Amino acid sequence: MWLVLKLKSIKKFSEFKYSLNQFLGNTSVFYLPKIKKNYIKGSKILEKDHYIFDNYIFVYNENFNQNAVINKVNFLKGISYVLNGVKNSQQDITKFIENCKKNQNCDGYLMQSFFEKILNQKMKFVSGPFVNFVTEVVKVQRDKISAFIGNYTITLSNKSNCILSKD
Repeated sequence: MWLVLKLKSIKKFSEFKYSLNQFLGNTSVFYLPKIKKNYIKGSKILEKDHYIFDNYIFVYNENFNQNAVINKVNFLKGISYVLNGVKNSQQDITKFIENCKKNQNCDGYLMQSFFEKILNQKMKFVSGPFVNFVTEVVKVQRDKISAFIGNYTITLSNKSNCILSKD
């Protein structure tokens, strides 16, 4: 069963992972969907991992079917709390994680194909060579997106490392 947990800080993930492995053994599966964000600092472009759910993570373990185990997980190091009601949402959580994994590159980063594409919306590039440019999506096809940047029209593959977000 999948659990959705909120960590006190994403920096506490390794501490939590260690304490969970001490409690349940190395049988847990962790999933933290992430993107690579580019930042401009001076004349340099820096890359940084950005977890799309901030301090929330997905953890799978067969022992999570027992309420006593979930209650003990709630008090492990690095945990703020365990989200309630996940037993009823297992299919949705599994489908979401499968969709994430289907739309990530070989390095484990989500690609643009994961994010909803909206026509005629102002969008901003958060990674790739056009970082911080504001654009308008004009055409969405099965495997590519066309957008305006100034007087130019660019076409991006869904598998490119350029990621758009709402401005």
